[in-house]
Amino acid sequence: MARITYPNAGTPVAVYWEDIYEDVVGNPDAAVTAERVSIGYYLGRKRKGKRWYIITSTTRESWTAGSGTEDQSGWCAYPVGAVVKLIPLKEVSAE
Repeated sequence: MARITYPNAGTPVAVYWEDIYEDVVGNPDAAVTAERVSIGYYLGRKRKGKRWYIITSTTRESWTAGSGTEDQSGWCAYPVGAVVKLIPLKEVSAE
Protein backbone atom coordinates (compact mmCIF):
# COMPACT_ATOMS: atom_id res chain seq x y z
CA MET A 1 0.00 0.00 0.00
CA ALA A 2 1.23 3.49 -0.87
CA ARG A 3 2.07 6.00 1.86
CA ILE A 4 -0.40 8.85 1.43
CA THR A 5 -0.13 12.42 2.70
CA TYR A 6 -3.62 13.82 3.11
CA PRO A 7 -4.23 17.45 2.06
CA ASN A 8 -6.63 19.92 3.63
CA ALA A 9 -10.31 19.54 2.79
CA GLY A 10 -11.24 21.49 -0.34
CA THR A 11 -7.88 20.93 -2.06
CA PRO A 12 -8.18 19.88 -5.72
CA VAL A 13 -6.46 16.49 -6.09
CA ALA A 14 -5.57 13.87 -8.67
CA VAL A 15 -6.29 10.37 -7.34
CA TYR A 16 -4.28 7.59 -8.99
CA TRP A 17 -5.99 4.26 -8.28
CA GLU A 18 -6.20 0.67 -9.42
CA ASP A 19 -9.42 -0.75 -10.79
CA ILE A 20 -10.47 -4.16 -12.01
CA TYR A 21 -9.85 -4.99 -15.64
CA GLU A 22 -11.80 -7.74 -17.35
CA ASP A 23 -11.11 -9.54 -20.60
CA VAL A 24 -13.66 -12.30 -21.13
CA VAL A 25 -11.72 -13.98 -23.94
CA GLY A 26 -8.12 -13.11 -22.99
CA ASN A 27 -5.30 -15.15 -21.56
CA PRO A 28 -5.47 -15.20 -17.72
CA ASP A 29 -1.66 -15.27 -17.57
CA ALA A 30 -1.68 -11.74 -19.02
CA ALA A 31 -4.09 -10.37 -16.39
CA VAL A 32 -3.34 -6.89 -15.02
CA THR A 33 -5.32 -4.22 -13.21
CA ALA A 34 -6.44 -1.03 -14.90
CA GLU A 35 -4.76 2.18 -13.72
CA ARG A 36 -7.08 5.17 -13.42
CA VAL A 37 -6.74 8.87 -12.60
CA SER A 38 -9.61 10.93 -11.22
CA ILE A 39 -9.67 14.63 -10.34
CA GLY A 40 -11.87 16.24 -7.72
CA TYR A 41 -11.85 18.16 -4.46
CA TYR A 42 -10.51 16.26 -1.45
CA LEU A 43 -13.28 16.05 1.14
CA GLY A 44 -11.65 13.82 3.77
CA ARG A 45 -11.37 10.23 4.96
CA LYS A 46 -14.09 7.98 6.28
CA ARG A 47 -13.95 4.66 8.07
CA LYS A 48 -16.51 1.92 7.50
CA GLY A 49 -15.86 -1.06 9.73
CA LYS A 50 -12.15 -1.80 9.46
CA ARG A 51 -11.70 -0.10 6.07
CA TRP A 52 -10.66 3.48 5.33
CA TYR A 53 -11.89 5.42 2.29
CA ILE A 54 -10.71 8.64 0.66
CA ILE A 55 -13.67 10.85 -0.21
CA THR A 56 -13.55 13.37 -3.07
CA SER A 57 -16.08 15.22 -5.17
CA THR A 58 -16.73 13.71 -8.58
CA THR A 59 -15.71 15.61 -11.70
CA ARG A 60 -17.74 16.30 -14.78
CA GLU A 61 -15.94 16.11 -18.11
CA SER A 62 -16.15 19.89 -18.56
CA TRP A 63 -14.24 20.67 -15.33
CA THR A 64 -11.08 22.77 -15.60
CA ALA A 65 -8.78 23.92 -12.81
CA GLY A 66 -9.88 27.18 -11.23
CA SER A 67 -13.43 26.98 -12.52
CA GLY A 68 -14.95 26.68 -9.04
CA THR A 69 -17.37 24.04 -7.84
CA GLU A 70 -20.04 24.48 -10.52
CA ASP A 71 -18.59 21.58 -12.51
CA GLN A 72 -18.44 19.23 -9.53
CA SER A 73 -21.24 16.80 -8.82
CA GLY A 74 -21.65 14.20 -6.07
CA TRP A 75 -18.81 12.27 -4.42
CA CYS A 76 -16.41 9.34 -4.86
CA ALA A 77 -15.19 6.90 -2.20
CA TYR A 78 -11.85 5.20 -2.94
CA PRO A 79 -10.72 2.30 -0.75
CA VAL A 80 -7.34 3.47 0.60
CA GLY A 81 -5.79 0.14 -0.41
CA ALA A 82 -6.63 0.83 -4.08
CA VAL A 83 -5.08 4.32 -4.13
CA VAL A 84 -1.60 4.40 -5.63
CA LYS A 85 -1.00 8.11 -5.00
CA LEU A 86 -2.88 11.27 -4.09
CA ILE A 87 -1.46 14.44 -5.65
CA PRO A 88 -2.64 17.90 -4.50
CA LEU A 89 -3.10 20.14 -7.53
CA LYS A 90 -3.16 23.31 -5.43
CA GLU A 91 -2.95 23.30 -1.63
CA VAL A 92 -5.80 24.96 0.24
CA SER A 93 -4.96 26.50 3.62
CA ALA A 94 -6.55 25.09 6.76
CA GLU A 95 -8.67 27.60 8.64
